[in-house]
Amino acid sequence: MILKVKITKNGRRNNKVIKRITYTGKFCSFDIPRFSNGRVYTREGMEDALNKYIEVKKRVGVKYGELYNHSDKNPNYDISISKVSHIIKDIEMKDDGVYGEIEILDTPDGKLVKKMMESGLYPLVSPRCYGVGGEIKRIISFDIIDFVKDYEDSNYEEWTEE
Repeated sequence: MILKVKITKNGRRNNKVIKRITYTGKFCSFDIPRFSNGRVYTREGMEDALNKYIEVKKRVGVKYGELYNHSDKNPNYDISISKVSHIIKDIEMKDDGVYGEIEILDTPDGKLVKKMMESGLYPLVSPRCYGVGGEIKRIISFDIIDFVKDYEDSNYEEWTEE
C-alpha cells in the first residue's frame, strides 16, 4: 500500500491556518488475504461493484468515508454523517488492486485523523463492502480502518508540506 501524503495550507479560518491533507495510494490489493479479516479480494470479484461505485460518484459528485470501527458481527451498510472523516476524490482499478485519493475533512473524526497523522501515525484505507462467495455486490465506502506508526509498515512513499 504505497501512499503519497500532501499537506497544503489553504488560508485562514478564525485566525487559524487551515491545512488540507490528501493522500493517494493502494486501498485494496487483489489475491492477498486482508490483514484485518483474512478476506481475499479478486479483480473479477470487485470489478462490477467498483464500476458502479465510480458511476454513482460521478453522478452525485462526492463519496464519503469514515473513521471506521466495524466488525463482522455488527455490519454497517450506511454512511453515518457524524462519523465522516474524508471524501474519496479519485478511485481506479489497476492490475494489482484499487488505488485512490482521499482528502481529510475538518469534521470531528477528520480532525482526529489529522492529529494522528501529525503525531506520526499513518492511516490505512480499506473498502467497506458486502457480497457473496468472493463476489462483491456493493462497495459502501473506502474507510480509514487503522493507523500504523512505522514508515516501513505503511509503505509511505512521500510526505510533503507546502
